[in-house]
Amino acid sequence: MASTTNPDVNNNEQFLAWILTHSLQDAVSTAPEIVPDLLEGYNNAWCDHCTAERSDPETTGYEIKEDGLWVEITYIGEGYSGDYDPADFSDRPLARFYVMHLVDGEWQDIDSASYCTQLPADNYEGMVKLARLILDRAGDELRKDGSYKHILEELSYFSGEKKQ
Repeated sequence: MASTTNPDVNNNEQFLAWILTHSLQDAVSTAPEIVPDLLEGYNNAWCDHCTAERSDPETTGYEIKEDGLWVEITYIGEGYSGDYDPADFSDRPLARFYVMHLVDGEWQDIDSASYCTQLPADNYEGMVKLARLILDRAGDELRKDGSYKHILEELSYFSGEKKQ
């Protein structure tokens, strides 16, 4: 018997699987002779979905300047394995953060204070949260050029999920 739970229509893979499952269940019970044609049609639809063009995310990034520190979070074309590969459906565009400090009235990069994250590049709320975490957890160490690197490395694993 078919499940009454509706799929997440924003999740293409889940939606296609739901349609396939329900169509096959109905066909097997009412018209088993059309099952091979259904399978071929769904295979073609799945292949079209998998080869569809994916593009870079729509993102504006986020930055905050506070107490002599500037945290910028943006997308520069990175994914899970280096450069983002839109043809690889297991890859995602990821955000990178940079931290700069104010020295004699000019913004300068801080050594070892730029990391690619696990945060999807289109997650604006996650960018805001990450910038705040960087300032809250590493701000004092960054201002005094202290031991900040391990804190920033840990924050590079931030993905924006609720449990973090």
